[in-house]
This record gives sequence, structure tokens and C-alpha cells, in this order.
Amino acid sequence: MPFFDFSAEALSQSKVRGVYYLMFASFYGAYYYTMLAPHSMYMVACSGLSIFFTAGFLNYNMTMTLCVADAQLRSDGENVRIILYDGRTYDVPVKAIRWTKRTKDRILVDTIDEKGKPRKFLFDFSKARP
Repeated sequence: MPFFDFSAEALSQSKVRGVYYLMFASFYGAYYYTMLAPHSMYMVACSGLSIFFTAGFLNYNMTMTLCVADAQLRSDGENVRIILYDGRTYDVPVKAIRWTKRTKDRILVDTIDEKGKPRKFLFDFSKARP
């Protein structure tokens, strides 16, 4: 059975590393123009960029936590193995899957995992490869 690194695949689809470095560079810029060489306009610009990049980074992490990379029906026919882009796997009963919201290419699903905890999963068909 081949092993697939879902986290490497997720990182290859996005330029999140660049945003991550820019986010911390803008944090340093806000610190520098506040404490070391005070200049209010540069400080405001760096702070704005920090907020923008932080929101983008958090949105990306949340999406990778919810997005389903692969879903396979188990041999018993009653459970589905869901694998997320960050590499985590869950076994979910088929009868517990409930669609809550559908947009153009995305379906948000409410369900429970094998431990009985409620979970949300996002099936994003816009990322499906031909």
C-alpha cells in the first residue's frame, strides 16, 4: 500500500511559506518602527500588513484542518475513512453524515467521528484533479 504525504501535497498547492515569512517580517517591521526607530506611518503600514498576513495564514490553516483530501468506503460498508489535507484520519459512520451547506464547489458536512465527537468536514471539489 503506497504512502501519500498529504501535508506536503497541501503545502505544494499554496504559497503559504512565503506568506508565513512575510507575516513575521511585517511583525518585525512593526516592532522596529515602534520601538527602535519610531516612525508612525511605517509602523501603521507594517501593522496593517501583519494583520492581513496573519488572517490569511489562519484562514489557510483552518481550511487545511477542515478539507477532505480523500474519502474511502470501508469494507464493512458502514464506515467511511476520511483523510484530511493535514494528514489526520477519521472513521465516520455513513448514517451519521449530514450535509449542512452546499455552495458551488464545496459541501460542508456535519458528522461524528469514531469517538463520538462532533466534526465538520469540507469536501472541496474545486481542487479535484482531472
